[in-house]
Amino acid sequence: MLSRCLAAIFVAAIAMPAHATGPNKPEFYLNPELNTTYTKSGPLSILETHFGLKSGPWYMQCGPAINSNDGDRDVGFTGKAGFTSDINEDLNVYTEVGVIKFSPLTPEYNLKLGAVIDF
Repeated sequence: MLSRCLAAIFVAAIAMPAHATGPNKPEFYLNPELNTTYTKSGPLSILETHFGLKSGPWYMQCGPAINSNDGDRDVGFTGKAGFTSDINEDLNVYTEVGVIKFSPLTPEYNLKLGAVIDF
């Protein structure tokens, strides 16, 4: 699954115009992210290590996810794609779809929709 995601990022980068400049210029990036949930039994954490591509308001990223909550280290896959848009100079809206998969569990999907309001 990871190789398919990285291949998709590579194909998207090839398909983008090489002469694109300004806000639509394709850019690669790294996005390590630690997600922690606190439950009655204690904290649960997953470290996502994404490699991504963004161009204008669009981005996609994927990489390994490391779960070491039960003492053993499990490595899975996570990927996200999203869009962000400025409504005006004080309001930005965004959406993101994602998937995370650890064997032998079934994939979990998520959808985010949010806004950033500047004061």
